[in-house]
Amino acid sequence: MAETLNRHYGLKMEAVHYRGEALMWQDVASGAVQGASGSYASASPVLQSGAGRPIAVPTMERMRKLPDVATFYEQGLTEKAFQVRGWVGASGPVGIPEEIVQKLSDMMVECGKTERIQKIIDTFGIDEAARDRAYFRKVMNEEGPVWIDVIKSLNIEPQ
Repeated sequence: MAETLNRHYGLKMEAVHYRGEALMWQDVASGAVQGASGSYASASPVLQSGAGRPIAVPTMERMRKLPDVATFYEQGLTEKAFQVRGWVGASGPVGIPEEIVQKLSDMMVECGKTERIQKIIDTFGIDEAARDRAYFRKVMNEEGPVWIDVIKSLNIEPQ
């Protein structure tokens, strides 16, 4: 993200890589770093305290938790790196029988509809519950090549 912003605006921001979000957001709150990109759940204490403010959300649609914060895309950052989504997926070893994979997918989607899971995903600022495996495959097929292109544009060779 930092490199794409640098290229778009002609900046020279230096990316600082953290092993987790907690220390990163502490550094934002203290002023040790000037910006960060991370999850809503980890950023919310910094945002609520007024020590930081949201600038953009890296999704194609605005977040329910931050409805007044425009997306990068809405702000003119139309590069592919700002058109792909972050996601969490379940996977398993090759060779799992097809009927078990389908059953697990169905169960995850069904669980995502429960009140308990809805509360959890709301806490974390996630706007969608689990989607089925066909949707996940579509995301991987459409956005996987975009991520590979972004990585290669940064002169990083995927393994």
